[in-house]
Amino acid sequence: MFQNKLKDDIPCGVGNTSWYVQKPLQRCKGLFENITNEFIVHAFSCKCGDCQIYINRKKSMQHNCDQCGCSYFYEPKYFINTTNTILVNVLLNPVLETTKEGYEAILYLDIPFDIDINSIKLLYKKKKITTIKMDYQGNKLFLSKYKLTSYAEEKIDAIFVEYIYKQIKVRLLNSDILHFMQMSTKVKYEVVSFFLKYSTIIEAEFYFWERRLCKELVDFYIDKKTPIEALKHIAFRKEKSVVRALFLRYGYEMKKGKFNPLFPFMVCRVFDDVNIITALLKDFSLSLNMNYSSVQIYEINKLFLFFEFLKIYYNKFEIADFIRDMTSHMLLFEDIYNMFDNRNTIFHRYFTKVKISLVNIHDEFVKIHHLNHASSSYTFSYEKNYLQACIKVNSLEYRLPRSGKELSEWSIQLKNCLFSYADKIYMKQSVVYGVFKDNEINYAIEISNGRIIQALGYLNKKINQVDKSYIDEWFHKHIY
Repeated sequence: MFQNKLKDDIPCGVGNTSWYVQKPLQRCKGLFENITNEFIVHAFSCKCGDCQIYINRKKSMQHNCDQCGCSYFYEPKYFINTTNTILVNVLLNPVLETTKEGYEAILYLDIPFDIDINSIKLLYKKKKITTIKMDYQGNKLFLSKYKLTSYAEEKIDAIFVEYIYKQIKVRLLNSDILHFMQMSTKVKYEVVSFFLKYSTIIEAEFYFWERRLCKELVDFYIDKKTPIEALKHIAFRKEKSVVRALFLRYGYEMKKGKFNPLFPFMVCRVFDDVNIITALLKDFSLSLNMNYSSVQIYEINKLFLFFEFLKIYYNKFEIADFIRDMTSHMLLFEDIYNMFDNRNTIFHRYFTKVKISLVNIHDEFVKIHHLNHASSSYTFSYEKNYLQACIKVNSLEYRLPRSGKELSEWSIQLKNCLFSYADKIYMKQSVVYGVFKDNEINYAIEISNGRIIQALGYLNKKINQVDKSYIDEWFHKHIY
């Protein structure tokens, strides 16, 4: 037996683990090449840097490192099978690059392929394991030939996303790297994706402007503007009391984590009375609540047409009360917004002035929609999978409306805008199920693009947790 100890020259790349390589002596690089004999060379290169080489007639060997006690050594053939899991100790530092298409993080593994007897060391070659890409539009692509542990993926993601942020940070006037480092990796990706998609942003503060309610509004403000310039445009008015009230609201909402520009933008333009504007802006309890599953995207023009419609019948103080009520019942207002169509003369012809409140306006719009006889004459047809989901399970019965008339009856019983979805059902843009208990409709579910868009009950109230879990179970088992 021949034995020798050395400190192996472990490469600097990603691959830094413990290796076991065995080869016939005559096939090893060095003086013994092409010499016929029966000896086998066994090389154990430990991740601590210690290496031992044995030359004997054994086909395989076990080894414990004298320096660190390591007893598990990878064989290169392990990595031929790409379904094997790469452990985190193999993955140290991805190679980070900025390319014409975006950013890349490439993980290499330095795998030994030969033993150099002369230099008494292992010879390595690089093998690409994983590539993560993110283009300049914020789209992420994860390519991996091997299965990584979840901890390894998280570690790589964290390194990659921080690298991207540091590249973006250069063009931002105000960016807090310490605040960024405290975020979760998932949120970090949302941040860098946002800044990549909106390449004209110069202030990091705009990330905290709520975009879900009105994308067109925020997209306009983040285009080469500072927050102060954007706020002045939102204020619309030059009165100091209005500007001051808006900046106070901005500071309050930013401390809470998100600023929603739609509410102040709307208030500053719906009213001419400065006192009403400042009173609404200073009431921090008033905002467009985002704490519900169905998020409506509002169009600025349609919103103002709606309030112009209200002005025909109600004074400024009544409309101000309506807005106060609206901010507490956004689901009900969403129904009103969806039903309103200023182009349809039926609204102006049949609207009856009622005492202004969210519920009253909602009920009046529902009544008007039921006067739309064209939708009532619809006959709906469905694909086979939707029809097969019409079953009774867990005391809930799922039914599809067969006609606009039946949908109208459901809408009347639920006291919501369900009937306004007749066109979408007829055009096969959405599928609506009625959920019945004891032969009475309790809920309505809208499904589109393979997911539940909304599931609500009487007067758009939320579904209780037990029934919601039953509905989710039914959906995943029978629909998607």
